[in-house]
Amino acid sequence: MKGPKIPVQLSREAEREFDEIQKWRHLKVAEWGVKYLRGLIGLPREGWLPLDRRGEEGIFKSEEHVPFDIRGKVFYTKDRKPEFVLITRFRFRNDFGGYKTPK
Repeated sequence: MKGPKIPVQLSREAEREFDEIQKWRHLKVAEWGVKYLRGLIGLPREGWLPLDRRGEEGIFKSEEHVPFDIRGKVFYTKDRKPEFVLITRFRFRNDFGGYKTPK
């Protein structure tokens, strides 16, 4: 059984970037964007802990093999349980898998 889900919020900039991904003429890129965002929202609270170990004070970024440059910060309760995540960047990586970012 999965633990409770943690709320995920997008900053204005990340929301704008995500909206741009949805307008791509390569439908697969738009579908990937939705898949990755749903995956982030569906992570149980425990799922954010490894991300915290990679960054400082809850700051994280996606690894290079992920097609999107996703950055953000995990906010914790006083007893160090993840409370919510703020995504500050959600950008498609330039030239990932032969897809080039439109100019």
